Amino acid sequence: AQKVAKEIGEHTIILHSRMTAEHRRQNAELLEKTIGPDKKGEGLTVVGTQAIEASLDIDLDVMRTELCPAPSLIQRAGRVWRREDINRSLRIPGAVHLPMT
Repeated sequence: AQKVAKEIGEHTIILHSRMTAEHRRQNAELLEKTIGPDKKGEGLTVVGTQAIEASLDIDLDVMRTELCPAPSLIQRAGRVWRREDINRSLRIPGAVHLPMT
């Protein structure tokens, strides 16, 4: 996760199971403050491992994942487009913003 985040560059938050419990808690709090309920985390990339699957109330626009068991994929998919947003646009760093209808 750290290698991927380093390659991506700025505006990246990492969350993985090898972090200390305190560091993981701090990053989870930061994620929920940035892209949790009623928040708009534009231009933010989240790099995470299985630690991101449960217990986080975050709303992602796009998710890329490695192959995983179906239950894990369902948990991960539950973090994508979690809330209705009629003004949602696809926010991918370096890409054109396209309104979703």
